Amino acid sequence: MPIDPDVAWHALTLAVHALPGGLALALGPLQFLTGLRTRRPQVHRVLGRVHLGSVVVAALVSLVAAIYSLSGLSAQVALGPTPGSWTRGVITQQVAA
Repeated sequence: MPIDPDVAWHALTLAVHALPGGLALALGPLQFLTGLRTRRPQVHRVLGRVHLGSVVVAALVSLVAAIYSLSGLSAQVALGPTPGSWTRGVITQQVAA
């Protein structure tokens, strides 16, 4: 995604999106480890909550970054629903757990 030089904090939004987004991508697969869930349920729950928070933060910030993207309206429309889908998915998982 190209950075808009006229919006000074656009690079900041991308960095703030990348850090929790990367954490969410790293922690997500750990939630599927049966051994972790059965032997260390507390660790599983903590990692799940950190994953949830990371997804929500990354999703909200990505909306701001997409709005100011130089990639045009098509990219903004394409990237718009994605944060909502991620957020809905992890919140549904937390409620189901």
